[in-house]
Amino acid sequence: MKVQLSLSAIDLPNLNSVVEVKFLGGDEIGVTEVASDTPSPTWSKTFIFDYDDGAFVGLNVDVVGDDGQKIGKEIFDVSSIIGAKGGAEAKQMGNGVIIAHLSEYVETGTFEFQFEGKKLEDAEKWFFNKSDPYFVVETVESGEVYRSETLRDNLNPTWSAGIVALMTLCDGDLDKIFTVTTYDENSQDEDEKMGSFETSVNKMISGAQGSGVDFNLVLNGEIKGGVYVKLATLSGYQVPSDAARKNMSTVGAAKMLKLEVDRMDEAAKAAAQVVKEAEAAAIEADAAAERARAAEKDALLAVDTAKAAADSAAAAVDAL
Repeated sequence: MKVQLSLSAIDLPNLNSVVEVKFLGGDEIGVTEVASDTPSPTWSKTFIFDYDDGAFVGLNVDVVGDDGQKIGKEIFDVSSIIGAKGGAEAKQMGNGVIIAHLSEYVETGTFEFQFEGKKLEDAEKWFFNKSDPYFVVETVESGEVYRSETLRDNLNPTWSAGIVALMTLCDGDLDKIFTVTTYDENSQDEDEKMGSFETSVNKMISGAQGSGVDFNLVLNGEIKGGVYVKLATLSGYQVPSDAARKNMSTVGAAKMLKLEVDRMDEAAKAAAQVVKEAEAAAIEADAAAERARAAEKDALLAVDTAKAAADSAAAAVDAL
């Protein structure tokens, strides 16, 4: 079966971090995006791989700061994660916690769509040539997930219909936002950006059903043309099961684990303080005993001295 791995953490020492995941033995599975400005990140990037039920598959999970400094490393057993409550396992990483969550990868269907550009601003700026536009669909987690064909010398292009898996495009969430960017293809220079917009599957479906929804291509705050949705249909769609989504109770369990770790740490500190105080008391007792022995020795010496003096006095009396 295919499984999907997602990762999160609590109370890492770095505010910016990235995770590198490898199979035990060396083959790389992938790298997450950089989680910024938080010590308790939930990385959006997930990893999908094949797994034979019951087999031992080890995962090396390395957490690294954006400065390249290693934060920590843990090894997870896939079967152990799957068998854990909520399909998740948390391990202590320094003073924080790293959480690995596994669920069966569920196909949620495909999305077929088609765009039509209207009055795109010419990026060529030549009298005899017009732009050669194509578009790219990108997500935060996966980067580019679809690229259209290029249409030559065309400022009102109707691109061919495209198909993309919903799990790849939006994790099966029809309201999840992704970005569409148009480019002018250049054979000799770098392709030039013509504009972009954000949308979702549901917004595109609404536009295709004649709601009047269309999108402005925006570049540097200026409108550079429009894009209309000619086609937007779902095929084989099913709502992702709870098992395919991140289990929020996992985070709760991890927080409880962190609290337990903190309590144990405080208990250990208190115990260490008690031991320290007992050791100090023992040292003071030893010193007091030594002082008592010295006093006893001085007292015995004084008795001996007094006895010697008495003997001397008695001898003097006898001599008279």
